[in-house]
Amino acid sequence: MSYFSPCGYVAPAYYEATGSNWLKSFTAGFLTTCGLQAVGSPRTDEGETLQLHGSIGNTPAENVYWVEDEDKITLHAVVKDEVIFGRKLVLKRKLEISKKENSFTICDEIENTGDRVEPMEILYHMNMGYPLLDEESVVTIPAKEVVPRDGHAAEDLANWMHMEKPQAGYQEQCYYHTL
Repeated sequence: MSYFSPCGYVAPAYYEATGSNWLKSFTAGFLTTCGLQAVGSPRTDEGETLQLHGSIGNTPAENVYWVEDEDKITLHAVVKDEVIFGRKLVLKRKLEISKKENSFTICDEIENTGDRVEPMEILYHMNMGYPLLDEESVVTIPAKEVVPRDGHAAEDLANWMHMEKPQAGYQEQCYYHTL
């Protein structure tokens, strides 16, 4: 039900922060967490070079454990986005998977453990595949505003919610939603 990229599973040691090289280690799967220092296209912000989607998705988790009861399975993990003499952000994730309903809940807490204010961004990169997505699928988001990422996406803004058949050479179209 999720998309699995041609990269396959890639060890964190092979992560490349330069430009769009993040795509070389993008496994996809149902959910990829992006950030914490940046999401979106590579850019420079106030003199700092920010790579595509940040490094949190390529950082190994620690303190991982799970607890099970009659109603759910709860997974816990900690991922540190920390640099000596730099940002110190800690992502504490709790993932609850219901055993009674077709549902799951992600609860993330991000803590700044450093001694300075740090900007932070997070993106939940959902990578659904067949049978959840096909050319008959329609995505529904209760957005107040939908903004195309670039001119190419703007050309097809009226169809942002419709999926298309896979096609060779397809240029992705991305849209930002304000809820």
